[in-house]
Amino acid sequence: MNRHYLLILLILINVNTLKAQNNLLGDYMFYDSIRHNDCRLIIDPENNFCIIKDESILNNPVIINSDTIYHVEDFSKVIFAGKYVIQSDVLYLIDNIADIMFQILIIDDYKLKFVSNNYFKQGTLLLCYHKYYSNGNDKYDGSWENNKKSGKWIFYNLDGSKSKCVYYQNDSITNQIEYD
Repeated sequence: MNRHYLLILLILINVNTLKAQNNLLGDYMFYDSIRHNDCRLIIDPENNFCIIKDESILNNPVIINSDTIYHVEDFSKVIFAGKYVIQSDVLYLIDNIADIMFQILIIDDYKLKFVSNNYFKQGTLLLCYHKYYSNGNDKYDGSWENNKKSGKWIFYNLDGSKSKCVYYQNDSITNQIEYD
């Protein structure tokens, strides 16, 4: 690994990792407009990440647990994999495969955006459709259309029980069902 990236990793690994583990765990989808691939960024509780290409695996769950995220059936689909750290509102992905570092802006609980890299188009949005709590339980699950929340979103409590079901159209709530 390039010494510059390793130094950044060592400095930042202890900064705000709890924020990363509690707020960013999940699956983020994005479109690689340069190579015309649907892609998926997966972030796990052990500060691991991987970026996978190919639309066919977007619907297949990846196991998130304390062991690792790399329970991927087809490793030829893994484009990048390595460690991540957070400083302020920037997520740094330090790749172990191609020795590349990505800077991703944390917009909110649902959206991230590539801001600096040499591979994906700057400004590309990463949209979270399945998020996890740090204990591995689901936090929410939903879908996007034209970069806006759309259709049925299910939200969960920390213990894994359903909290509510919210229906969206163009990011606006059209119906909401609360669970006990």
